[in-house]
Amino acid sequence: MVGEMMMCAQMGMQAMGAQAAEAQALGAQVMGMQGTGIMGIVIQVAGAFMAVLSFGLVLDLPRKYLGWSGITGGVCWLVYILVKAGSGSLVFGAFMSGLAVALMAHVLARMLRAPVTVILIPGILPLVPGTSIYNWVYHIIRSSREQSMYYLIETIQIAGAIAMAVFLMDSMFRMVGNRKKV
Repeated sequence: MVGEMMMCAQMGMQAMGAQAAEAQALGAQVMGMQGTGIMGIVIQVAGAFMAVLSFGLVLDLPRKYLGWSGITGGVCWLVYILVKAGSGSLVFGAFMSGLAVALMAHVLARMLRAPVTVILIPGILPLVPGTSIYNWVYHIIRSSREQSMYYLIETIQIAGAIAMAVFLMDSMFRMVGNRKKV
């Protein structure tokens, strides 16, 4: 009886392993730049929209802003994909996408009479360099010093590009706002 249960457990684990491998391959295909056709882009943008929407739900974002923050996240990822495909640079893609998100956040905040951060923070979620952070930690654990330094620098560059884009757009809106008051 115990032997049969162990055999069933082993078969179940093998099936789960096969499904996990298939899911990982699908995720790599969807999130990687292998499938940059129209359908691949649509799937990625829809995934970014859903991720931002879910993030907003978890953080208890007011419902009237959920859709707008999801759209901002989708546009963020669309700009990132297109700029990265055109330039080949992760950092430039993150910078341009950060500018687009910050612009949308400021415009939507004024339209919806909401704080900019309500739209901005969920909107930049797709840009967070999670893969680079994961690879950095992975290579630290594996004692691969050169690779870990590469991913650390990449992470800092992407985060810096996002921060610089948000800062520049915020500064431009402040200058325009101060100009109108004078």
